[in-house]
Amino acid sequence: MNESAKMKKMNFLLRNGPNYNLNACIGNNGGPYDFGTYAEGFFSSGFLLCENLEGFNRKIDILIYPIFFNFRHGIELFIKHLNILTNKLLQNDVPIIRSHKILDNWEHLSLNLEQILDFSEHLEISIVKDILIEFLEIDKTGQSFRYPTDIKGNRTLQEWSIINVEILKQGMEVIYNFFENCDMYISSLLDTNSMSASSS
Repeated sequence: MNESAKMKKMNFLLRNGPNYNLNACIGNNGGPYDFGTYAEGFFSSGFLLCENLEGFNRKIDILIYPIFFNFRHGIELFIKHLNILTNKLLQNDVPIIRSHKILDNWEHLSLNLEQILDFSEHLEISIVKDILIEFLEIDKTGQSFRYPTDIKGNRTLQEWSIINVEILKQGMEVIYNFFENCDMYISSLLDTNSMSASSS
């Protein structure tokens, strides 16, 4: 392969900058990343926005849209990521559902987790489900915080009036911590199984 074929795409906007600490590595340059790492990025951006609102709260009425959307997309990606891991661990052939309907993939994941986690942790699954149901009541399809109107031209969020960012953040921390703990635990089980298989 010649040198020009190895070069990565850049343009005037999307290129290296003088402050290398602000160069984000994408694609295979640091990756490839999976659903889990994308989920972490969306959750982290939601948390960062929430944490920085104290000095910037005059914009809260419009910043709630990217905050909520980032959390929603982070949830969707993390559930899909955990479904991939749990399916692999349980040797299931069930594919992830390629839609934005979070509860469809959650139902499958919760069944998998009940087979993997200790019975004492089943309460956590129930708590996360309760938070998810309340969270999704305002945005079942992933459109309400992306666009001011739905595909029929109706204004979104007309039945709602207030979201407290601090309360939202607390709920998202419960979900994120649960997902992170599941990710670490299931990944360790997969690593153990892999080492056992290679040594036998």
